[in-house]
Amino acid sequence: MNDYRKNALAKLATAKLPSFRYGLNIYIGTDFDFNIAPKKVAHDVIVDAEEQVNVFSGAEMPDAEEFFTDYWTEDHKLFYLHQAHANDFLMISIPENLILEKQITVKCIMKTSPLLSTILIKAGKNSTAKIVFSVEGGFSNSYYSQDVRIIAEQNSNIEMIGVQKLSKNAVMVQNKKAMAKKNATVNWTELSVGTRYMRSNAVTDLTGEGAQTQNTVLYLARASQRQDMYTASIHNAPHTHSNMLTKGAVYDEAKVLSRGLVKINDAAFGSNGFEKQDALLLSDKAEADAIPNLEIHNHDVKCTHGSTIGQIDYEKIFYLMSRGLSKKESEQKIIEGYFNPVLSLLDETLQETIRSSL
Repeated sequence: MNDYRKNALAKLATAKLPSFRYGLNIYIGTDFDFNIAPKKVAHDVIVDAEEQVNVFSGAEMPDAEEFFTDYWTEDHKLFYLHQAHANDFLMISIPENLILEKQITVKCIMKTSPLLSTILIKAGKNSTAKIVFSVEGGFSNSYYSQDVRIIAEQNSNIEMIGVQKLSKNAVMVQNKKAMAKKNATVNWTELSVGTRYMRSNAVTDLTGEGAQTQNTVLYLARASQRQDMYTASIHNAPHTHSNMLTKGAVYDEAKVLSRGLVKINDAAFGSNGFEKQDALLLSDKAEADAIPNLEIHNHDVKCTHGSTIGQIDYEKIFYLMSRGLSKKESEQKIIEGYFNPVLSLLDETLQETIRSSL
């Protein structure tokens, strides 16, 4: 681990920031100074898991070498910054053949900056688990970096739900990657309502035949918030399946970019990939952009994508107001209806998180 960190520190010295510009007219950047100094971390982490689940924190991470190889590397400054100065570690290991009835919950309350959290999840063969990870707190100019790495062994089923409710003055960088082996399932759900700037990358590598993934992102952006979200599914084996949905509402002068990629490589015949990006604009000054991509290297596949960006239907608002609702209540009902097809897939607590933020 020391060698890994030293190597990252050496590369950090010359690494460049990732590009915040996409094409000629789309820029989702921040004026935050990423030349941060490492500090001792002060935060609260509450983990609730059944006894059979192995949970390790700090330096107590046995057999974690496979999580610190070049396979996980992203070649830019934000990645090396995290690896060199990470000050919070959590590893969750699900034993083979364990099917958890109760979800694992992890709650992180940020108290100092920077907080750089590395989260490692190993799902053993034939295991099933649902993990809900929430982060809140933060303050003016605070920085939270999260690096999530998942290894899903054969026939395992892992569902990772992230809830981000940081201060509207915080900056967040998130990097998530999963390796799904034969017949494994990795599902991501991300609820994002906080921060002034957020950059999120989520990649699932379908390495085993029959592996599958579903990635769902829900967001609300207000005031002058900036959100740059990227989701990708990489099909490297036959008969793999992916489904990606990004859906959000943009208020005031906020700006959101949703980027997606379905990549089907040569050996991934019989695979199926789908991506959809939807945005609802609730202000004349709000901006939403979508960049869906398909990269297909095998013709024996099914692959589709689509995106919609629209404004609220004011005839519907007029109708609801004629029924006695105020304009604000009418807008809220329409927005709830916009999110309902996805909210219905979540438990009541997570549904309320979104509804209370509308």
